[in-house]
Amino acid sequence: MSVFNLFTISYWFATPRAISTTALTVLFVAFGVMVVVGLALKSAAHKGAIERFLAKAVERWGSMSMNMGFLGFIMIFLRYQRTPFFMLRFWMLVWLIGLLFWAYRIWKYQTKKLPELRERYAEEAKRYAFIPR
Repeated sequence: MSVFNLFTISYWFATPRAISTTALTVLFVAFGVMVVVGLALKSAAHKGAIERFLAKAVERWGSMSMNMGFLGFIMIFLRYQRTPFFMLRFWMLVWLIGLLFWAYRIWKYQTKKLPELRERYAEEAKRYAFIPR
């Protein structure tokens, strides 16, 4: 297979052969790791082991990992069952684009919004430090 095949529309929309057991195992393990990492991140965010501002970002990373892992399992199942429309290669491309977009949104939240929230909380803590409750 040539790398230039990736740039042709016929490659992405042609009906592929049955998936090999090696590729199936690699994908299954990769998506399984994504689900386990997602569960671990969501658990860590809810346990309070992480500061509360960062916990929201960690929870988002966990949700992304878990949801994309489950979606990957569904894609593997449909490919293995040889469902004609859903076994096309472009679904993996759609999955990858969705993953990258979701990761970009979380990264943007973590680098832009979190520092603002921390700063605002510190200012409010200073302002209300001497006011009795």
